[in-house]
Amino acid sequence: MSAHTPGPWVPFFVDWNEWKINAPNGDPTIGHSSWQGLAVVYGCDEVRTGPQVAEANARLISAAPDLLAHLQFAVKLLSGLPAIGGTAQVEAMRAAIAKTTGKAA
Repeated sequence: MSAHTPGPWVPFFVDWNEWKINAPNGDPTIGHSSWQGLAVVYGCDEVRTGPQVAEANARLISAAPDLLAHLQFAVKLLSGLPAIGGTAQVEAMRAAIAKTTGKAA
């Protein structure tokens, strides 16, 4: 399935080494009014760095819907510029979108 639960996704602190990713608007495509615990993110077991790793990963994951939408918009804009549209950077952006959506680049 290439569709994902729509954003926003919100990181939510659970304890020192655990965060949840919530989707407060839910996923109307499958009838959920909200997701509490769309994903669970843990840090490493290292007491000094584990909490920071968990928080950083949770924030990155929760930004995924926004990052995907902005990347798709950027590719659309750049593809219309002959000098830029076929560059390796734009192709890498297309590949990242394909990796995210499960569709061929």
